[in-house]
Amino acid sequence: MLLKHELLRSCLLGFALAILSPYPVHADLVIALQAEPGPHVVDPGAIDPGGPGETYIFDVYAFVLGHDPSPQKPEGLQTVIGSFRAVALPGGPKGRFTPIGDLDQATHTVRLPALAPFNGPGAARGESIASGTLGQDLDRGAVDGLVVFSAPVMDFAGDPETFPWLYPFTANIRQFPIGKLEFTITEMDDPTRWFDHVGFFPWRDVTGRIPPDAASWVEDGQPMNGATGRIVTWGIGKILDGPEPSSLAMLLVLGGAFLARRKH
Repeated sequence: MLLKHELLRSCLLGFALAILSPYPVHADLVIALQAEPGPHVVDPGAIDPGGPGETYIFDVYAFVLGHDPSPQKPEGLQTVIGSFRAVALPGGPKGRFTPIGDLDQATHTVRLPALAPFNGPGAARGESIASGTLGQDLDRGAVDGLVVFSAPVMDFAGDPETFPWLYPFTANIRQFPIGKLEFTITEMDDPTRWFDHVGFFPWRDVTGRIPPDAASWVEDGQPMNGATGRIVTWGIGKILDGPEPSSLAMLLVLGGAFLARRKH
């Protein structure tokens, strides 16, 4: 049976965390890509590319995960900085990103991957968009070349949203559509190889940490940034065959062994 690679990986990670960790999976800001319906789109989180020339439309969403539904403690978003990259196994699909969002508010001439109001002053197209190169790590600490989503002021107009099963007990989730881009397959040497991840990578400084300026949002009425909150990304995966039953059995055995060890 075919399973979606990204969903499978998330399920296994969630299962492992539920067993192995005493802490719940936590996030404050989630940046997610969703594929619009079309040929070879399995669902919003998975594609099954057939070959070069295929084009997919990805919507970019930011979800602020609040825990207090009180109107006096709202959720808002203003800035997100990072890069879009596709990471594939050797011989797997390669392609290019093209922004199809709004024009920048400053000159109304440059097409950005951002949607209003996140195409405000300071918003940037990003080298990872303009060059069409994928899978390359941008120099840490360098802001040049990064995609910048920037609203003139903190935006509190997000829509209520029920996030996927990983966050079923979050009281107040706000969804912000922040961008739109196109992804075109340019090479596909080996159709058995798949994407490990097509998604958004938050800006990290020279130490590898996400700096304060990487994002700014409001959660439960409290200002948050890249250093004070946790940013999680959800990308697009290519479907693949599921693991052998022995692999799942081994995961269960390892989880059971760890639980037994914790009890002693």
